[in-house]
Amino acid sequence: MFKKRVVTILSGLVIVVLAVLSACTPDDYEQLKDDLSEVRGQLEQAQADLAEYQETVSGGKSLTLQYQDLSSRYATLESDFQAVQTRLIDSQGQLETLRQQYNALDNDFRALQTEHDALLRDYDLLTAAEISAGDVEQMLFDLINQERIAGGRAELAWGKNLYSYAISNSRNMAANQSHEQSSYASWQDVHWAAGYRTADDLVNATMIIWQNSPQYQQNILNAVPTYGAVAVYQSGDIFYITYMSSQFQ
Repeated sequence: MFKKRVVTILSGLVIVVLAVLSACTPDDYEQLKDDLSEVRGQLEQAQADLAEYQETVSGGKSLTLQYQDLSSRYATLESDFQAVQTRLIDSQGQLETLRQQYNALDNDFRALQTEHDALLRDYDLLTAAEISAGDVEQMLFDLINQERIAGGRAELAWGKNLYSYAISNSRNMAANQSHEQSSYASWQDVHWAAGYRTADDLVNATMIIWQNSPQYQQNILNAVPTYGAVAVYQSGDIFYITYMSSQFQ
């Protein structure tokens, strides 16, 4: 609208100027030149106003495009936000379900662990019960003789009387729950053992403990005794072991 008005005004001014020029006298010519100059100035101002208007209109279109672009991006982001929010709600539901499943599995695991511990205790008791005291006695006595021979000592003969004193001492340890030694023999050693599942494990562990004892050379590898005996008494899952050696049977 502004552009049309400017064009109309300029056209009218040109027509007026032409009409005046055709009817003017020489004296009026200078005045007309001044008028024409003024009209030209107005025309230039109108052109500047027109350019400013066009720039404003162009800027408005740019702002409109920017607004439309931002509106489109906002709509896209809002849609994405809604989608993420929906996924979050679904994830929270899944998380709660997984938490419930974990708690159920944890309870089952704890129950199984308790059952496993009970079965392990029963197994240990059964395994311990399967270890023969007589086997342990013979295996320990043989191992002691092997150690004596390896150390340059004479092999011990089995002492029946020594065994009677040794088994009595083992029973006393079980009854009194203390490490005790008999007053009969000069060379002896004692040990408690529990938690072993085989006779081999029990015998080897007992020998290692005796070997690490300061009295090992004096009691086990002594060159003086001729007879020896090992007595094992079992009470519950504990084995009470007594070793004796002497010059007398």
